[in-house]
This record gives sequence, C-alpha cells and structure tokens, in this order.
Amino acid sequence: MKTLKPLYPLLLLLLIVAFFHTALAQSRVIPGNRSTTWTQAEWLKHNLQYYKLVSLDMLDSLYEVKRYTLKTQELYGVDETIEVYNVMKGGIALFSVLPDFLNESNWTAMELEDIQEAILGEQDFGRMFHFPDFSSTIKTKTMSVRLLKKEEGKYWVSNVCLLELFGPNEYISDVHPSIFNVQQGTINIRQTPISIAQMMEIYKDSPLYKKNYPFPLDFRASMFSSIVNYFELEREYLSRILEINGEQAYQFWTLTDWSSPSTYSYNRGVDRFVYMPDKGIVGGSYDFYFLYEQDLGWPSTWPDLRPRHRKTKEELWQNVIQEKVMRAEELK
Repeated sequence: MKTLKPLYPLLLLLLIVAFFHTALAQSRVIPGNRSTTWTQAEWLKHNLQYYKLVSLDMLDSLYEVKRYTLKTQELYGVDETIEVYNVMKGGIALFSVLPDFLNESNWTAMELEDIQEAILGEQDFGRMFHFPDFSSTIKTKTMSVRLLKKEEGKYWVSNVCLLELFGPNEYISDVHPSIFNVQQGTINIRQTPISIAQMMEIYKDSPLYKKNYPFPLDFRASMFSSIVNYFELEREYLSRILEINGEQAYQFWTLTDWSSPSTYSYNRGVDRFVYMPDKGIVGGSYDFYFLYEQDLGWPSTWPDLRPRHRKTKEELWQNVIQEKVMRAEELK
C-alpha cells in the first residue's frame, strides 16, 4: 500500500476531472440526441444562478441605445450575424450577441416566471455600468450577463453574449493624451496612433520581450500567450483616424494575450474596433470566439453544429496584422 500513496493525488484529480466532465456533458444540448438531454430553455433555467439578464426595454427607457449588425463572411468565411448594442451614457456598455454554434438560433424563448429572479433592476445595472468589477483579473468584460428582449408577446434571452464596459475620456486622456497611460477600457481618441505592425516591431527590438515573451497577439505558433506587465501595456491603442459617410471615426486595437487555450479568452473582447463619438462602436472583430479551437477545451463535449471559420491560420493572422474588422451593415 505504501507504493500507492504517491499515486493518490493523481487518482483523486482524475476522479474530479471525470466527475465534472460528465456533469458538464449532461448539462448541455448534444446535437442529434435532444430527446434525452435538456433543451436550450431548460439549460438556461437550470443554470440561471450563473447569469444576470438585462432587459432591452429597460435600457431603451433610460439610455441612448445604438444598434448595429455585423456580418462575418468576409472576416471569418462563415455566414453568421452579430448583433451589437451600444448603451451610451457617459461611457459605453457594449453588448455583443454572438452566434450560438451549439444551437440553430441565437435567442431562446423563456417564460418570464422562470427568469424573473435573474433580471437586473435599474440601480443594479447602473452600479455595474459605472463601477465594473466582474472578476479580479477581467474587471470590465464578462460573458455572464445576457440580454432579454420582448417580441410578439414572448421573452427571449440571448444564448451567447459578451458585455464590455468602456469609460469616457476624462481629464488625463482629453488634456494630456500622450503623457499618461490610461487604463484598459478607456477610448482615448487623442493618443498618438500606432498600428499592430509597428507595435510588433517594437516587441522584436526589445531585449526584455523577444527572448521569452513573443508578441502576444500572434497565435500562429500557439493559442496561448502572455503579457509581461499587464498594468503597463494592456489597453486599447488608437491605430488610425478615418471617415465613414463623411463623419470622423477612430480605429483601435487591443494589446492583450490569449489567456487560455482551453476556454474562451474573452479578456480580448472586441479586440479590433471602430468607434464614432455619436454612434458608439460601429465595427469590430471577435477573434477570441471565432478562432476558438474546440478540441482543446471543455466545449468539445458539445460539438458545434457548424464551423466557426473557414480560413487558414495564415489568413486569420492577416486579418490581425492588416487590422481587418466587420463594419456595421447600417453604415455601408
């Protein structure tokens, strides 16, 4: 028995992994076997304690909400749609309803009594909007808040939703845009532009980074990367100023890492985006979601119904280095 003692921690770990793997597999819809598994509505009802819902009717009554539609064909080679909601009041709460690759629809009809307890009130949403703190590491982005809409007498919950909170340009970024390093989540339209390609060259020339820390946006070798110092480097960088339909627009990209190959690196958020002061965020890319390699993570238990992209890794990298984005259909 003494010889088995060193194996006990390993055996215990394997049992824990097997337990959670089985539990997760049973908690989602498995295509082709829906008769013995939950429907999407049942899954949402069962897992409601992990989510909060925000009513679009409530948002429309209290805030200015700008809605846009993004098409994924050109960027990712698949015919999908992303719904973008800019909730604007000082800052921006950006809701992105992403395609649900595990279901045919991106929204699920629910009974109000089944979801009532998860709906955020006006004050709770207001506190979340202006004082975000979703986690110790990712304070301004979450996939645990979903949109709720009412159409034709039915209540619908978004299946996959990313919420990102962007603060306003205050004194530091308005008056002294290039002196202070503003925190991530600040849309600073007055900083000195720098492209992804230019930043990559800076990384290559730095003796601190080039040896042990490859350029964190580059996923070609691995879907995992790391940033040396988040507090100094991680934020949105202005890349260029352009015009859309005669109005000035600003294109940004985010310097951050691929934090985990086994789940969504949603810390990346809308990692390249176009911002217009009176319209909000009107274009972007969601590489963390469409480039997710299913076989590396837990979601492989529930196989996708359709591909997330039809591009080669090199084509996807060209999207990054050339800073390609999807632009709102409403502004074309």
